[in-house]
Amino acid sequence: MLSGALGLAARYGWIGFNPARLARPPAAENDKRPVPTPAEVREALAAAEQEDPTFGLFLRLCATTGLRAGEVCALRWCDLDLEAGELSVSGNVVHVSGLERGYVRKGPKSEHGMRLIALDPQTVQALRAHQERRRSRLGQWNDTLADDAYLFSVDEAGRHPVRRPLVGAEGAMEPQGVVERGGLDPAVADDDAVRKQACPEQRQVAR
Repeated sequence: MLSGALGLAARYGWIGFNPARLARPPAAENDKRPVPTPAEVREALAAAEQEDPTFGLFLRLCATTGLRAGEVCALRWCDLDLEAGELSVSGNVVHVSGLERGYVRKGPKSEHGMRLIALDPQTVQALRAHQERRRSRLGQWNDTLADDAYLFSVDEAGRHPVRRPLVGAEGAMEPQGVVERGGLDPAVADDDAVRKQACPEQRQVAR
């Protein structure tokens, strides 16, 4: 009933979009997903980075920062200070069918969601390489990389973020072939599983 009313309001232009589309039912209780070991994470990162440096960097950020996939998708170049080796978390990307662009970038739910995270030297190096690749490709069309461009985008200019890189998911950043060619276990290569290793005493797994 509420969704219908909000949908009608969006249709008549009283609100920007139907926020009820962002609602999700409570997750059903199921068995706990296995968490990969530090050695498995290192293996997954090495294989992913060799097959696809962009996907490898996505996994690396999940592993070394503990960010959720939506938060990594929301990262823009202006959120990084590579000189200081810091990353600012300022939003989350949610993909929803029915929206004009297919997604919405939301701010943190609370002030605790805004946080500054230190980056290890190897991750900074990978980010610099990714930035240089993006600038090089844009330079071929006499274009430049904007400060507010997304790190991981579906377009070269970085205007629109990628979807969460679920293994084998249609429209996702991570193609199934990366996992297959790299000989990775899909459960280990999943960004959420890798993220769960990102606690202070275990961040060495990505270094």
